Amino acid sequence: MPNKKLSSDPDTSIELRASAEERLKQKNLSTGSSALSTSSSPEEMRRIIHDLSIHHIEHEIQQEELDQSRIALKQSLDLVTELYDYAPAAYVLLSQDCKILRANLKAAKMLGVGCTPLLQMNFNQFVVPGDKRIIEDLLQKVFTERATGYVEVKLQIDPAKSSAMRPAPVEIFVRLDAAVTETSDLCRVILTDITLQKKTAYELRKSERNFRSITQHIAEVVVVGNENGTVTYVSSVAEKMFGYLHDDVIGHSVTEFFADDDVPAALKVFNGTLTNKTPKQVVELRMKRKDGTIFQAAIHLQYYQDEYNSGFIGLVWDFTERRQAELKTQEISDRYAATIEAAQIGTWDWNVETGEVILNNRWCEIVGYSLEELAPVSVQTWKKLAHPDDFIEFMAIPEKLCQGTSEFYENEFRMKHKNGHWVWVLDRGKLMTRTADGKPLRMLGTHIDITDRKQAEDLLQNTLQDLIASKEKAEESERLKSAFIANLSHEIRTPMNGILGFTALLKDPHLTGEEQSEFIGLIHKSGERLLNLIKDLMDISCIDARETKLQITETPVNRLLEDLYVFFKTQAAQKGLRLNYNTGLPDTESIINTDSTKLMQMLTNLLQNALKFTIKGTIDFGYTRKDNNLEFYVIDSGIGIPTDNRERIFDRFHQADNSLTRNYEGAGLGLSITKSFVEMLGGTIRVESVEGAGSTFSFTLPYNPVPLPINAAPATLPAANASKSLTILIVEDDDLSTILLKKSLKQENFTILYAENGWEAVEIVSHHPEISIVLMDIQMPIMNGFEATKLIKKQRPDLPVIVQSAYTSEEDREKAKKAGADAFITKPMHKSELLDMMSKLLKH
Repeated sequence: MPNKKLSSDPDTSIELRASAEERLKQKNLSTGSSALSTSSSPEEMRRIIHDLSIHHIEHEIQQEELDQSRIALKQSLDLVTELYDYAPAAYVLLSQDCKILRANLKAAKMLGVGCTPLLQMNFNQFVVPGDKRIIEDLLQKVFTERATGYVEVKLQIDPAKSSAMRPAPVEIFVRLDAAVTETSDLCRVILTDITLQKKTAYELRKSERNFRSITQHIAEVVVVGNENGTVTYVSSVAEKMFGYLHDDVIGHSVTEFFADDDVPAALKVFNGTLTNKTPKQVVELRMKRKDGTIFQAAIHLQYYQDEYNSGFIGLVWDFTERRQAELKTQEISDRYAATIEAAQIGTWDWNVETGEVILNNRWCEIVGYSLEELAPVSVQTWKKLAHPDDFIEFMAIPEKLCQGTSEFYENEFRMKHKNGHWVWVLDRGKLMTRTADGKPLRMLGTHIDITDRKQAEDLLQNTLQDLIASKEKAEESERLKSAFIANLSHEIRTPMNGILGFTALLKDPHLTGEEQSEFIGLIHKSGERLLNLIKDLMDISCIDARETKLQITETPVNRLLEDLYVFFKTQAAQKGLRLNYNTGLPDTESIINTDSTKLMQMLTNLLQNALKFTIKGTIDFGYTRKDNNLEFYVIDSGIGIPTDNRERIFDRFHQADNSLTRNYEGAGLGLSITKSFVEMLGGTIRVESVEGAGSTFSFTLPYNPVPLPINAAPATLPAANASKSLTILIVEDDDLSTILLKKSLKQENFTILYAENGWEAVEIVSHHPEISIVLMDIQMPIMNGFEATKLIKKQRPDLPVIVQSAYTSEEDREKAKKAGADAFITKPMHKSELLDMMSKLLKH
């Protein structure tokens, strides 16, 4: 509303006086009295009274106008405050020392603090340390030069202080536009969240790097241009193919690189692509190299558009040789028009109305036939040879030509060769004549075998896919390496922490001898763990550098397994595990030519894994001979491996559980090293596992036995070993039952193997041909005794299986019989009964 003037301006005073006199007149009229008419005073007194009344009324009018002005001013202030607080942009008012004196709601939401608590806070406490200096320089410029300015900084918002109105991210990028106020000690700042733009710019740069990386590996020139036809990118192949450097092309019009005579055609093609937004087209034009020579080019051109740019992408081939061949063919065709068979291209003449087709010999040669084999030729002949989808498209061409403005067409389709494969044909034709009512009557055309070109295009497409797959594999490798580095840091720091920590504790002069011995043992254990990690890293480095050499020596495999058994027996006993090993050959036949150190390391890695991941039960290792190979195995009853991890378990830096909460130490290198060594020695490695039941790792090595000396007498086993001719497999998940069987059979001089579930039992039988009999429990986890018996009988039908169970029902006996069990014995069993049953089965 307009402001009321309360000054002594002449015009205003006159208006005010007139208003006052009018109001006084109305008052007199309303009361029915007049001060002038009732007064008996002199004329001067009447005038004074009249002026006083007028002044009084003027004061009343001015007071009313003042009240109205105050209301209007308050409404304006409320409106300005509301607009400020609820503005879509974030505003803050800063002092010279960067304190926040005022902030609207948008700013409070952005900073994650309420409006009231935000006041008097220092703005720099929201800025990451590296950007605080930028804010200080901006304020100094604004207050010193009294000029506007802007900067881009990163804010660090504490999620714990974020209001429910805006769940703030941990870090956001913000642009600050600052300007000094009318006073010298305040600065208005507009905050704009540019996090999305920053991320988008980063993704765009990343995408551009990937695009450049792919195009550098393509044999053809890749060129990208904007809507004006200006080149914005060209692959490095341009230098090799055309002689142009990168800077020779970027920023230039694409038509500058065409032969002068073909510039109009090039303009038409590129303008048509950009104007009509053509999705894809292939054109052939002449281009010029940097040295001025002209060559024929085939250009795969298409329009592209994204949310930022639009333009064209082209793939350029040097088409000179093929174009020259086509020109030569055309020259021959022109010179020998009477002998079209010499054109070296297939020709056809189609009577659309009757369906009759005339072909030349070359056309028939493309599909591997002679004219005699195809006669009589009609459009049905074509239908039999053409791909069904392509034939439908071909049959629609004549009508399209009649409806369009051009009489020519070009197409590509597939035809079935006589030997069964598909041949790609470039089909070019012309509508020659029409009927009186405009329908197609006769068409002529040529066929060219372009199978090689299509295969090249497919190869290019496959190459692109391979590049993408390689990129994804590289990204996965990078992720695994990052996880490995984090894991490696943990694996190094943990033992180092133990070494340094307990070394410091050893300095205490008040330690007892027992404590010192304990601390030294822990330091030694941490040192061994660190040394094993260093050895694994050295092995990996040597494998990558191809510096690992094989040291082939005479290796007594049986003795090597015995050494491993002695070495790991104590460790297994400390965890309450049973450790068994089996030698598959006599000592004299177990000496082979191989790298004994690497064989020892491979088995050690697998046994360490088994001990690490097995909580209770049995670990069984050994080997068997299969044809010309020795198959080594390690079977455990541990936690098993999830199905989706079995293919990757041998990958470097990978463990079945790579999460931060995994319960087992290790850098994930042992299986990768083992696999590399196995392959270096000419073998293969595999894993079978059931999650929760256990795992079986097995690998093969060539069986290269060391020839015995001619006069050497065959070695004999010690008598103690010779007497152990009977090997029993006890399959039982109850520890007390296992102990009872072991004690009962102890005096019988048997070799006893153990399994805690049906799956483990099947695995042990497959790797232990020396097993003579199986004692099978029924109720077990993972796989029960009935299923295990069926699988064992499939492997070894003649292996006796005695089912032992606390259940005595006839139904269980029948199930055991159907599963293939040879006998059924109930718990509790008597030793004499069991031995008698075993004796009968073995004699039988």
